[in-house]
Amino acid sequence: MSSTADMSAREDTGMAVTVLSFPFSWLFTTFFHISSCGNGTCGYPDRFRQNMMRFGESFWRCTAGSALGVAARMADSGRVYIIIVNWNGWPDTLECLATVFRSTYPDFRVIVCDNGSCDDSVAQISAWGAGELRYPVSGSPLGELMVATDRRIRTVVVPSDQIFSSWAAKDDWDLLVLAIGANLGFAGGNNVGMRLALALGDCAYVWLLNNDTVVDPRALSAMVHRMEAVSRAGMCGSRIHYYHEPGKIWALGGGYFRKLIGRSENIGLGLDISDGKSMDTEAVESIMEYPAGASMLVREAYLRAVGLMDESYFLYCEEPDWAMRGAGRFTLAYARDSVVYHKVAASTQKLDADALSAEVRLLRSQLRFMARFHPQYSLLFLIRFLFAKGKSMMAFRVAQEDLSR
Repeated sequence: MSSTADMSAREDTGMAVTVLSFPFSWLFTTFFHISSCGNGTCGYPDRFRQNMMRFGESFWRCTAGSALGVAARMADSGRVYIIIVNWNGWPDTLECLATVFRSTYPDFRVIVCDNGSCDDSVAQISAWGAGELRYPVSGSPLGELMVATDRRIRTVVVPSDQIFSSWAAKDDWDLLVLAIGANLGFAGGNNVGMRLALALGDCAYVWLLNNDTVVDPRALSAMVHRMEAVSRAGMCGSRIHYYHEPGKIWALGGGYFRKLIGRSENIGLGLDISDGKSMDTEAVESIMEYPAGASMLVREAYLRAVGLMDESYFLYCEEPDWAMRGAGRFTLAYARDSVVYHKVAASTQKLDADALSAEVRLLRSQLRFMARFHPQYSLLFLIRFLFAKGKSMMAFRVAQEDLSR
């Protein structure tokens, strides 16, 4: 796993190269005059002062000027709306927010879309934003990313019937908690946030981020930088590590879909990068068919041209569908320096209590995706779907019989 220092070194490479291009000849000339004018008759104090002033101006242009230039370019890239869907998971969401608000990107807002939670999530998140609740992170393996920020987080809670009211255009909030009041699923919850971001009129990108993630402070800046470099890219993925095994990769950018078996696979899944090995950016982008939904940056132009996510999926396959709909008009990008840590399956594990198993939900979404984009393989996949559903129904009946005894 790359250390924070390593990442800083990579990001500062451009500045370092600029620093090396200083006109050091001026400094050399200064010392030459000092050493050759021991009798004080050549006026070296004045020349020394002039040369040092010129050197100082150059130093400013090449260091501080470069840094300010980077910040200005980031600001010029536009506002990013970070959208996080929460459903009965406020502890994870607070851990995520603690890292998001340490982001180095200069212009962002956060929208938490609460999908009808019944665990007091809205009140807990609101209390955290107001500074009334400090979520303990001492047991986290990535606690260094969650150092308390001094930033004042202006927090507003909005009930479902006021989400698109005129107040939202006010520029006096950092964290918006939308109390949607119903479980709309991953796509539906994100779509509410994206509709609002577009309606506000100043959105350049949206960053869809799972609530069970924590992010490196440079994660967002790295994605925006990559999107600016690849002008045709509509979506960008991060380098996602396992939260509990930070040296292992969960996804490099995203994944690809294996049509013959109807399943998607993450690029780099399980790759151990503790020894520094990884895939380069171009290699990942050449095989990536969709960005991982745990962390994906989407351009505003993509939202308007392709539309939002298909809510009929509810859970699973939303990202492949969304990417396929934009194929040909937009490309995909991968930001290897955008580092995110994911508590894999933390969200889907909450569905265990539902009557419809997670397995059947997955298969239903896969069947819908196959029928839409790969109909030639749909029959084989349908057989697999029915077989899996039959097993699920059998298990349900066995459980019912056990409970009735």
